[in-house]
Amino acid sequence: MSQISRYGPLGLVVKSPAFEDPKVIEGGITDWTRQMQRLDDQLAGNGPYLAGPALTLADIPAGIVVNRWFSIPFTKPELPAVSAYYDRLTGRAAYRTHVRNGTP
Repeated sequence: MSQISRYGPLGLVVKSPAFEDPKVIEGGITDWTRQMQRLDDQLAGNGPYLAGPALTLADIPAGIVVNRWFSIPFTKPELPAVSAYYDRLTGRAAYRTHVRNGTP
């Protein structure tokens, strides 16, 4: 899979010809959804954070991806563990200031 295909959902936000191909967007959404389902499984089995009971360095990049997931408008499956994780992260002032600040 090409890099463009991986970032296809950005075509919904970033208006660049490289990202506007509907097939690229669809393929990117499919791949991203698969990865988010894996994250949901991980959190459901080992949460409340990626490495267990405490926030770790691993949660920083994951939290950014989760914010982007919820910020970009497209049809998403229900991922209850990811939704709960997003709520937990949002309870942290630093996350609200630097990540969930209205930008995808």
